Amino acid sequence: MGMILTSIAAALLVPLLPAQSPSEARSQDKAQARAQANKAKKKVKKQDGLTEKQKQAIIRRKILEHRRQSRTVKRNVKVRVRLRNGESLIGVVKEGRFVEKVRGLEFVPADIRTKGAGIRLWYYDNTDGYIFLPYTMIRTYKILKELTGVEIKAIRDRILERRRKASELAKKRLMELKRREQELLKNKNASKKLDKLAKNLKEEEKKRKEEERLLALIQEFPPDKGWGPKKIEEIRIRKVAIGAFPDAKSKRFVEVFEDWVKGYNLWKALKEKESKKVKNGKVEPVQGNSGSSSGKKN
Repeated sequence: MGMILTSIAAALLVPLLPAQSPSEARSQDKAQARAQANKAKKKVKKQDGLTEKQKQAIIRRKILEHRRQSRTVKRNVKVRVRLRNGESLIGVVKEGRFVEKVRGLEFVPADIRTKGAGIRLWYYDNTDGYIFLPYTMIRTYKILKELTGVEIKAIRDRILERRRKASELAKKRLMELKRREQELLKNKNASKKLDKLAKNLKEEEKKRKEEERLLALIQEFPPDKGWGPKKIEEIRIRKVAIGAFPDAKSKRFVEVFEDWVKGYNLWKALKEKESKKVKNGKVEPVQGNSGSSSGKKN
């Protein structure tokens, strides 16, 4: 009994410990988890052979490289593209879109191994547009320089200005060609008129000489002297009778008789025309030989 009381007294003499709250327990658990995580990291560090500082440096390098690649992707650059056929083109690649493919009516980014992938080359050969070159046609390309938005605008403005000047020059040349064409046409028409006039004058001169020749035959063999169709019959009869022409003039009359008839018709028409003019002028024509083929025999 005495031993039991002694034990109870000893227990009462021990100070009581304060009870632990739930929040304190959670904090303690987190601290233990962090400690375990740090131990795990230290183990990984030891396994990798890298310190935390080295790992941070690697991460920083990756971030800088990613940023540099991002700037490269978005920049405008002047490039020289060499094709497999040996030709070389210089132009601009906008926003670093070196690999694209056609999708509907648009161009979308693509992988270089994608079928139909290519590159759009802007402002090549001073053209205000682009040419799409599939990578199957390209041997190599080289970036020559980076271009700002101002430089891109300046390139396009130069191209448009050249186009405007070329258009104005083409219009001037066209107007000059039309003017020359009108001039040539005018000269050609004038030349045609002159040629026609010269031809008419030549024909009139030829006609005048022919009429003069025919009228000369009438003067040589005047109808009022008996020269005419009856004279031809008389000459032929006498030739049959004596076997020769009566004289040289008769022989010549036979030779030119057809032209003499033409001359006689012309002479007669002129006489009639002259008579009409006199009559219209109320002047009576002189009475005399009517110009018929009848007359005294020679």
